[in-house]
Amino acid sequence: MIHRHPQDPIALHHAAEQLGNIVARDEMTDADASATIISWVARSTGVDKSGLQARLHWSMRDQAEAARRAEENATTAIRWAVRPLIRDGASKAQIEEAAGQANGGALEWDDIVPILKDEWLAVHARRRRG
Repeated sequence: MIHRHPQDPIALHHAAEQLGNIVARDEMTDADASATIISWVARSTGVDKSGLQARLHWSMRDQAEAARRAEENATTAIRWAVRPLIRDGASKAQIEEAAGQANGGALEWDDIVPILKDEWLAVHARRRRG
């Protein structure tokens, strides 16, 4: 979400949102992202610097939270979609198709594979116990 004042440079808000995505992927800490924003603001002219800094931080943190929430939602949707298929012995292709549809493009395939393995192990562990 962009918290933009009319005099704020829109490019900085878009950059702050990208920083939020980077923070959500744990490729940068919140503190490092904040330091980056502070450096951008220091070079800005013609704006209320303290206000710009606050709005850029809000944009970055809102985007990071939205990205994390989207990942959590996709993970949950994938688990709910594949669990009954694994339990019922569906084919690998059917399970992968269901996972892809449930994902909705939120996660990369490399992030989906561990979810599928975890669900497979969980279903088969329940079978052995019960």
